[in-house]
Amino acid sequence: MKIPFVTLSKEEKGLFKGSNKGHGIRLTPYSTKRLLTIGRINTELTVITIDETSMAYVRVNREHLENEIFLDENYSAILVERHVSKSAKRALDEKLVNNSREMSRWKKAAKKQERFMGFISARPNSKVNGSPNKGSKEMRTLQKENERLKRQINNSSGIVMEMMMTGILPMIEPPPFTMNAVTQMRYGCDYLSYEWKGDVLHLHWVEVNLERSGNYPTLTPNEQQFRKAILSGNVVNHYHHTWVDGEGEQRWGR
Repeated sequence: MKIPFVTLSKEEKGLFKGSNKGHGIRLTPYSTKRLLTIGRINTELTVITIDETSMAYVRVNREHLENEIFLDENYSAILVERHVSKSAKRALDEKLVNNSREMSRWKKAAKKQERFMGFISARPNSKVNGSPNKGSKEMRTLQKENERLKRQINNSSGIVMEMMMTGILPMIEPPPFTMNAVTQMRYGCDYLSYEWKGDVLHLHWVEVNLERSGNYPTLTPNEQQFRKAILSGNVVNHYHHTWVDGEGEQRWGR
C-alpha cells in the first residue's frame, strides 16, 4: 500500500502498515496545542469518517475534479474509484450500525437525490444524457464556436442593414424618411437623409443597429452624444462654400 503522506519519514510511514482497524484523526485548532479527535481514516487511507455522523471525506485526485459532471447549479458528480466508494460505505455502515437516527436521516436524503441518477451516464465521460456538460473541454469548444458564429451572423446582418439603407436590398419596413437623398456618414450617425418640406430643409440623422434581444440597442458614447444634441436642438448649422478662382487661388465663403 502506498502511503500518500509525503512529509512523513520512512519510519513514520511504516506505522500505518499492518493495521486492520484504521487510524484516528485529530485536529489541532489554529494557534493552539490541543488535539481534538474527530474521526478515523480507513486502513487503505482513502476515506475519513467523522464520529457520530454519516459524513465522510473521500479521496479524489485532481484529474477527477477536472472531469466533474455538472448536474445543476448546486451539484456536481465527481469520479471516484469504485473500491474507494465501497470502502467509504462499508466504514460508515459499520460506524452507524447502532445509530438508527442517523441511518434514517441519510436514507431519506438519498431518496431526494434519486432525481440526479437519470443525468449520469453509465460510464464516466464528459457528457450528460449524450450532451457535453457545461465544464467539459468539448462544451467549451462548442461555446467558442457558437460565439464566433454569432459574431459572424451579426456582422453579416449589419452589412445587410447597410445595403438596405443604400438601396441595394429592399427594406423590410419602409423608413419614416425619404430615401431619395441618403448620404453615408463617416462620424456620428450612420446616414443622413435630406428632405424639403416647402422652403424648410429637414435633416434626418439615421443610426443603424441590429439588436436581437428585443431591447433598445446600446449606443456608443459618440452615438449617444449625437442623439442627445439632435433631440435637444443643440445643433448649429454652418454653411461653407469653397471654390478656386481664375488665378488658381482657393476661396472660402460662409
